[in-house]
Amino acid sequence: MKKIKLIAKGLLYSYRAVFALVSIIAIIALSYILGGRAFLSGAWGTDMGSALTMASWVEKYFPNVPFWYPLAGGGISFTHSYPILSFYLVSLVKRITDLTLIESFSWVAYFSVVSMALGIYAFVAIRLKNQTAALIASILFLISPIAWTWLTDWGFYAEAVSHTFVAPAIIFWDIYYRGYLEDKFSKKVGISFTLAAVFTALAFLTHYGAGFGLVGLYLFYPLGFLLRRKGRKVFSKSVITILSLLFLTVGLIACIVFPFRQYNQAAMVSGLEKSRSFEQIKEASLDMGEFFSLKKGIVRDPVNGIYFSAYRHISFPFVVFLFLILGIITSFTNPLLLSFSFFCIFAVISMNARFWYGALMYVPYPLDSILTWRWAFIPLRIILPVLAAMGITNIFNFVFFFIKGKLTYLKYILVSVFSMGLFLLGVTYFRSYPASESAPVNYGAMGIDLRDVWRRGKYSWIDTKGNEQFVGQDFCGLEINCKYLENTSCLEELESRGDLAFCRSPIKKYFNATGIRQWCIDLEKSGEAIPKICGPSTISENEVSGFWKSCEGKGGVGNPCGLKYPSLGQQIGNWVKPLIKEPKASEWYLSMFDKIEKEDPTARYDFPPALSGIAMSAPYYNVDKNLSQLYLYTVTGSSLIQRYVSQQIGSFFTDDLFYANSAEPIKNLTKWFGLKYLFYAASTKTNYLEEAGWSSWERHNSDEDKFLTGVLKYNGKNSLAEVSNKPRILVIGKSAKQAYEQVFQGSVYGIIPFDTAYLIKGGEAIDTYTLSKLQVYDAVILHGYSYKNKTKVDLLLREYVEKGGNLFIETGWQYENPDWETEKSLLVIPFENLSWKASDPNQPLLLEDKNSGDETEKFGPLVYDGGYWGISTSSKENLKNWAQIVLSNGGSPLLVKGNIGKGKVVWSGMNIFSHFKQGTNIYPDEVKVLNKVFYWLINKGEVKSNPVAFKRNNPDELEFSIDANFSKGTSLLWKEAYYPDFKAHLVHTDGSRENLSVDRSGPSLTLINLPEIKSGEKIVYAYERPLINILWVAISILSSLTVLIIFLDVCFRGEKSTLHKLLNYLEKRFNISNFSLNVKSWWKKEDE
Repeated sequence: MKKIKLIAKGLLYSYRAVFALVSIIAIIALSYILGGRAFLSGAWGTDMGSALTMASWVEKYFPNVPFWYPLAGGGISFTHSYPILSFYLVSLVKRITDLTLIESFSWVAYFSVVSMALGIYAFVAIRLKNQTAALIASILFLISPIAWTWLTDWGFYAEAVSHTFVAPAIIFWDIYYRGYLEDKFSKKVGISFTLAAVFTALAFLTHYGAGFGLVGLYLFYPLGFLLRRKGRKVFSKSVITILSLLFLTVGLIACIVFPFRQYNQAAMVSGLEKSRSFEQIKEASLDMGEFFSLKKGIVRDPVNGIYFSAYRHISFPFVVFLFLILGIITSFTNPLLLSFSFFCIFAVISMNARFWYGALMYVPYPLDSILTWRWAFIPLRIILPVLAAMGITNIFNFVFFFIKGKLTYLKYILVSVFSMGLFLLGVTYFRSYPASESAPVNYGAMGIDLRDVWRRGKYSWIDTKGNEQFVGQDFCGLEINCKYLENTSCLEELESRGDLAFCRSPIKKYFNATGIRQWCIDLEKSGEAIPKICGPSTISENEVSGFWKSCEGKGGVGNPCGLKYPSLGQQIGNWVKPLIKEPKASEWYLSMFDKIEKEDPTARYDFPPALSGIAMSAPYYNVDKNLSQLYLYTVTGSSLIQRYVSQQIGSFFTDDLFYANSAEPIKNLTKWFGLKYLFYAASTKTNYLEEAGWSSWERHNSDEDKFLTGVLKYNGKNSLAEVSNKPRILVIGKSAKQAYEQVFQGSVYGIIPFDTAYLIKGGEAIDTYTLSKLQVYDAVILHGYSYKNKTKVDLLLREYVEKGGNLFIETGWQYENPDWETEKSLLVIPFENLSWKASDPNQPLLLEDKNSGDETEKFGPLVYDGGYWGISTSSKENLKNWAQIVLSNGGSPLLVKGNIGKGKVVWSGMNIFSHFKQGTNIYPDEVKVLNKVFYWLINKGEVKSNPVAFKRNNPDELEFSIDANFSKGTSLLWKEAYYPDFKAHLVHTDGSRENLSVDRSGPSLTLINLPEIKSGEKIVYAYERPLINILWVAISILSSLTVLIIFLDVCFRGEKSTLHKLLNYLEKRFNISNFSLNVKSWWKKEDE
């Protein structure tokens, strides 16, 4: 009897092993068919070029990747602004194999899909002990467009690769959580704790979204157990397991996450706004009907047929939704599945519930990331197929509930067979839902046309003379699209061309039907006999099938056999290898990059948004050059200057009247950003560019790229680095109100042109400055300012001006400065007091200072939002004796200037930086007057600017060579983004070093304040890692050692390990006994 049991046990394990092996082979094969080959052969999503750019940069410097990336966006940091572990993996794979960068890049991405499918199989087979459901769940994942869309549609490389670590993290977390929850601590449980932390950390480091998605799932894990397990200390144990894992995970990722947060805060100063409005959040929602393929969605392939999905293929097929309902209904049988159901419901709600949008606006970081649908959908890719597969097997477990005892194995077999049968029936029957049955199968990355699984196409045939005749694609799928879109004109066109007759015949099943039609037309023209296949209305399927079979063994000469689709068996049997090829831009682009480099090795060029395809990948082709581009694609959140780049794009490339369609901002932004060359598209209107000093340099006459028409070159002097004695103007104002941005916008429209002065972004409060700090600057602009100590500020500003400083103060911004209305004004304000009143739009603006101009006809109107324009002013009788009125309205002074001691003051009570440009209207007379006023304020003689030669020792260090003597008060403008951890030093000829102060200037660029400099000295500008970042590295190293110690301790000591003792201690300290929810009696039985 024992032998029989041993034999039976051996057969059972053998069956499971064989089943597992067959399942793994099937999963890998299906992954290749459903999307792997297409992706490996170049079916890349739109943003993949940007990912390849990042991969090439990491590969160039691996493993010591520099902080700074200077090739795009005016300089950013890849290492601190974006998770780059995926690109490290690419370089690592390249080094341990003989693969090229592109091959490594492609295989790492493809493996992420395979690993998640295999991870799903492992989770269900090992943790839920159901191999049948494991295979079904894996296949349901692979046939879902959402499994592939980041790779083949969107190009979100890092997020896609992060999926590699999600399934292992969930598996080890489940072992740890349930093992500790059930008081079954063992070596396996302790080891799983360390591995869960490691894989969760790896998910975070590959893409933060994957980490946040996992944390969200962990938080939902206890819900099912709380409902099912009365009398257990579920709550306290759940809190301990979650916090212990998160504590260790945070330690492991501290060296990356906290510096990322620091960089993110710096980027928000002049980069993209991180806050989102209700409408912006709502626009990012998904439609549940399209997500589950419940209704017709978006046309995915207008040639080969309709494939339906939501939001560019972020969807599951309808069959998955169908089985998911079964899974949710039957999830009460298992607390884990119940938790999964709650998580699934939450994720679906998070993508489209109106109340959710509003709630997310007030959720603090990082909770807002945990609750975002996009991150929740990462583990949902696993959870949803698992629930669906378990729903199928649970149904048949209920059906065969009466089979017990010695016949249990029979029950397993029946459940397995019937589950696979129902699964195959559903997958087959709903293969094209919600499209018609004649549409291609709606599975995988790009849909499956069973006539052409490998998407190789049948586009030509060989005539009797041996010449290849091309007939184009099979357009029969257009009929389905026309019907779907209810486009009668489209159907009429197909009918008039004669395509429909062939598309509605049996020919479509075996041949490129529209190709056969073209072959028949060519045959008729040659005067040859017309075969029966050219009569689509009369030929039967048997006759077409016979003709199809007759093509076997024929060479295809003089017949249409080249248009024959092979059988499905023939296609699978003829396994097609991937065609991994090096991506290559057009020869014209490459030749332009070479020509630019030859003319100016350190030039900066730019692209319009219409050429974003080449713009995102251009740094890949220029990775070994010193050229840089301003345009930054996809990682714009990493940009330190994106707010100003957006203004540049609007001024250069759009017809948006918001940018006033003027040459002046183009001229100034060209100089600020150091642009020398400009690729332009057919949509680019070059008239303002030409007026601003740009002219045609190269034209592209090829039809290779219909959007491209040539390259412009800037005619004036321009460089990335210059030394100048231009006045330095400090702007003090509130960042939240973008006070500096208003002043800068006014400057580029001509109020303070680039050639006149350097604008510098300062702080918000005047009293944070000392006199010595203010005296570094030739002038100060107070716009949207604040202060705490009025007496201190009053004396500070008075002394600053008396000793030669120049001051502009704006009090006309109501509520946003403390002096918009005051009974006792600051000493530098030209009135004893100020009051707020309405301007008089019926009274003209009067220029009382003829030196500032003589025209006010084209001034902006004194109206705001249909009402009056409010002003901060006083009576002329209160004017101080040192002041002179420049502009007034109805007797109320609006603009005043004057001298105090050695300095000058200009006061405004009308908020001029908002008034000169109202909406899409810019008022040139106002700009001219303000330009003259500021010139009077800041003029200190002849301005001299000289380009400076520079050399990059490495991306993190620059060296500027000084070949002339410069007096104190000059500045070096380096036209890359300002970042506070870069430090400047003057290296004297004797080798001694002197620290230099650095400011954020213009469009958030770098301005180094120089002392007296002699020829032969040099300036070193380099990144210096802050001490706090070194601390984060130390914490991560310590955490890694802790993981290793815990792992070894658990391996050797098991239940006596320190981890087990610590968990027991925490449980005693945090003990909420008998915490559970008393639900219906049929849930009271404890689940084993």
